[in-house]
Amino acid sequence: QAVRGFLKASAQAKDLLARSDEEWLRLAPIVRSEGKELAKLRDRYRQGIPRRPVAEEAVDAGRLYRVLAGIGGEKLVGSAPEMAPGTFWQEPSK
Repeated sequence: QAVRGFLKASAQAKDLLARSDEEWLRLAPIVRSEGKELAKLRDRYRQGIPRRPVAEEAVDAGRLYRVLAGIGGEKLVGSAPEMAPGTFWQEPSK
């Protein structure tokens, strides 16, 4: 229950920061930015908000991990040729 509440609050915060320039102005003193710097921070934050389902992100991350494991081998990824299960949190079925 606590995790679901946290995830809901996180999603609401991301949604607010994704659409409200006024909220960014309110946060300016906290993030110690203003003007063009604040606008750049806001824009980059918005670009980084995941917009795809977690399952799709996990599949792509697994592919990337396998490529990196193939290139760098154990020196890069240790003894795990595949990304560890559970790396991406999946909400349990209700």
